[in-house]
Amino acid sequence: MARLGDFETRHQARMVWAYARMVVRDGPLFQSIAAASMARCSEFNGPDLAITSWAWAKLEFVDVPLRKAIASEAMLRISDCNSQNLAN
Repeated sequence: MARLGDFETRHQARMVWAYARMVVRDGPLFQSIAAASMARCSEFNGPDLAITSWAWAKLEFVDVPLRKAIASEAMLRISDCNSQNLAN
């Protein structure tokens, strides 16, 4: 079985998105996903940062270090965003 760290970042983002769409809440699983995402946050592209951020907000899952990591990455990339990226 693959470990979360072995997933491509886009797959991590989409996995969290899918759980959020289904409103599945699993604290231990989400803590593992958050840790794996934070460790590789600099590898996420803009849309995947947005998807990940939206999913955690939808699930009302609070992980302050992950929020800060996503915010830092978003700030570094904001000048590369077009209007569609910013809308997402």
